[in-house]
Amino acid sequence: MTGVLHRMVRRQQADAPDVPLTASRAVKLSVTRAAQSSVGLVVDVTGVADRTCDLDSVTTDLSPDVLMLGVERDGTCVGMMICDASLIAATLETITTGGVSAQPAPLRAITETDADLVRPLLQALLDDLAATTQGTVLDGWAVGCRLSVRFPDARAACFALREQSYRVIVITVSDQKTDRVPCVTIALPDTVGPVPDRVPQSQVAADWADRLRAAVLGAPARLDVVVHRMPVPLRRLTSLAVGDCLPLTGFAVGSVRVEAPGGQLIATGRLGHVSGRIAVRIAGEAPPHLVDLPHGALVQPGRDVAISDATLLA
Repeated sequence: MTGVLHRMVRRQQADAPDVPLTASRAVKLSVTRAAQSSVGLVVDVTGVADRTCDLDSVTTDLSPDVLMLGVERDGTCVGMMICDASLIAATLETITTGGVSAQPAPLRAITETDADLVRPLLQALLDDLAATTQGTVLDGWAVGCRLSVRFPDARAACFALREQSYRVIVITVSDQKTDRVPCVTIALPDTVGPVPDRVPQSQVAADWADRLRAAVLGAPARLDVVVHRMPVPLRRLTSLAVGDCLPLTGFAVGSVRVEAPGGQLIATGRLGHVSGRIAVRIAGEAPPHLVDLPHGALVQPGRDVAISDATLLA
């Protein structure tokens, strides 16, 4: 009888179906393995949030004290990884001292050295996700992904990425020693496979420079056209009435000045008419304008220096 029961138990165990691996469980396994294998950091995953959103939702409200790295596939920037300062601090402490410090993480800007030291952990996470998520809803989501350039801010990331639907996974962990809540976010296209019409990563920097130049040159600039300047007594100004005329002594059509705010001379011009409207024709670069030297500027004969305190206004 005992032998029969034993055979029945063994058969039931052999016929029991395997429990499928969920995407959340796969992400947790990948994070713990990647942290341990890459830098020796031991963490517990405390939360995995999964959502789908557009590009604006990915880049909006990003904290300035996070590390933003581009993620490319086949040489094209397709997504980004966002790593907060707590995870960077835990990684650096583990690399330099062999464990996480119980002291609070120092408040400082994230440097390029910090980014280089945390890259192995983040790349290991992408590699492990590509292998572990097979058979889940994330199957193929991270396949072939490599870390690329660092984005200086969210605006640069927005320019580098395409406007489309993104799947965003936010992972929070515990370092088991402090009350910090390290966090890493992965944003990749919601659809699997190559996405056409992407901007090659090699062109991201040039495209950003062109867009910045176009934005600067397209910004509105205030210019003041000064026809004439003259001193007027206060009693004359207070007595002005509608219809009164002020003579412009010394005024000429070629004495028009185009000035930036603050009185900086940009160009000179001449008054004229275009299609029945008063216009100013720019005359090119302003000619040099000499001013009188102060008293005593000319030295006496026999000295080495002939002129001092001279001013040339353009």
